[in-house]
Amino acid sequence: MKPRQRSLTGLLFAIVLVPVILGLIACLPVPLGDPEKSRIDPELSGVWLRYYDDETVLMLFEPWDKRTWLLTAYEFNFDKCAAPAVEFDEDEPPGYAEVVTAFRALGPDCVAGELDEVYRAWIANLGGEQFMTWEPKSVFDEADGFEPEYWLGFRVGTASTDELTLRFVDIESPAFEEERVAELLDKLDDQGLPRDPRLLKSAKSAVEKIIRRNVDDDALYDEDPTMLYRVKPEDYDLFVGGVVLEL
Repeated sequence: MKPRQRSLTGLLFAIVLVPVILGLIACLPVPLGDPEKSRIDPELSGVWLRYYDDETVLMLFEPWDKRTWLLTAYEFNFDKCAAPAVEFDEDEPPGYAEVVTAFRALGPDCVAGELDEVYRAWIANLGGEQFMTWEPKSVFDEADGFEPEYWLGFRVGTASTDELTLRFVDIESPAFEEERVAELLDKLDDQGLPRDPRLLKSAKSAVEKIIRRNVDDDALYDEDPTMLYRVKPEDYDLFVGGVVLEL
């Protein structure tokens, strides 16, 4: 094996935990925008493949209504296969065609997948740019009911109709250290769950104001965007039955 290459099995071996992988930077104490006033972008609906930091997730953006998506994430890997059939360049993330070619080379019997996370997702326009919020669903706590602990927030960019980039909003950015914003976020942190709705609303408004003011500042986001590739209908057979259970 060449020193700058890793096997497909090595690249896709680790199990993905979306709140951990995506949420370390994108985890927000407030949602962005209002799902009751949002409108989904039909161009974003469909099935997407996310390859990030040597991890792979299948993501289903299913329109729930005119305003929001039901976003279902399936983690998967190829650890059933002892011998990798394809190698990727370590320094250059693979494109969609490379990943699909690798999947077909290994075969469906190599796939091990399971449901990872479910979100309610919606779009917000802040500072002339499109942002997306993911709200964890299927969560329940005996003390706090269905209130989520966090939200995931991203700036959305598209390279084409088949490629989507997400840049995590970094709540640790210096922009959010502004005195009033920091004070509100500290109060939220100290309060814990359940949150005071008025405090949450004030903190949300303050965070959105910072984003609008600094929307073009790269320091507001993670340095490395996540790339999503649209899964083509002719490739659905790769995932149904292995990653997504066939009904």
